[in-house]
Amino acid sequence: MSKHIYLALVLHNNQPLGNFSEVYEYNFSRAYEPLISLLERYPTIQLTLHYTGSLLDWLKEHQPDFIERLKVLAQRKQIELLSGGYYEPILASIPDEDKIGQIQKLNQTLKQLFGSNPQGIWLAERVWEPGLAKPIAQAGIKYSVLDDTHFKMVGKIEAETFGYYLTEEQGYKLAIFPGPQTLRYIIPWEKVEKTVEFLREHADESGPVATIGDDGEKFGSWPGTYKLIYEQKWLENLFQAIQQNSEWLHTTRLGDYYQSHAPLGLIYLPTASYSEMLEWALPAKTGADFARLKKALQAKAGQDEAAALALNFIRGGFW
Repeated sequence: MSKHIYLALVLHNNQPLGNFSEVYEYNFSRAYEPLISLLERYPTIQLTLHYTGSLLDWLKEHQPDFIERLKVLAQRKQIELLSGGYYEPILASIPDEDKIGQIQKLNQTLKQLFGSNPQGIWLAERVWEPGLAKPIAQAGIKYSVLDDTHFKMVGKIEAETFGYYLTEEQGYKLAIFPGPQTLRYIIPWEKVEKTVEFLREHADESGPVATIGDDGEKFGSWPGTYKLIYEQKWLENLFQAIQQNSEWLHTTRLGDYYQSHAPLGLIYLPTASYSEMLEWALPAKTGADFARLKKALQAKAGQDEAAALALNFIRGGFW
């Protein structure tokens, strides 16, 4: 069997309840709408998308045609829509009954708008606590995505993050897809060829998946990204490269991969968020010390095996 790999692009889109209308409009025109326009031109490319309830409420009122376009993409199975806390709460910070209620509220909205029954969830700020598996599963969810930071804290290396793991709490199971930080830093800041090279290096006969979970606003409304992504056609060039390498490189929705591939194993993850948040969450002086330590280890990592290993285990705060 030939080597191949799947790419699962998971984009999270959110505007907080009560944000200024001009902020909604700006992000819609620079990120949300251009992405969907591009997807409509490349029907073989599959993505997993998350829209918070507060953003969907605005879209329903101000951009109803956009909702219909999303519905078409969902019905032809080009996109998968993730659930989550309706108003984008840090789930770990609210009672279990509220966790379940917010997830089920978004489940119902996605069913009403798109006819979909979401099986996956976006976790706000990728904040994880071990006890989350139970209420999330009770809300009808089967899988989510986190950063590889969480997995490195329990000894996993990057080569072990191309798939998904099962975790559980009191017998309630949840699948977790880790996203390699290397890929999150390459996309979209390096040339498209670097992304293809990274994926080719990790392709094998089992058909692993490389998952990237990131902000949708990164694709158009972050400073300088509209020019990079759309005017300079970074994302379109990526889609074209995927099509040109379709004999070994495939896009996938999270749910499709979950249904067709077995887990890599059982795992129990510690409390964590993405690596940058673990630094930002520290008090100012401690955070500056942590940043200096991390920078020093990164500078030595290429020549010093101990420094490279230490980067996998040092951690800052929580969130």
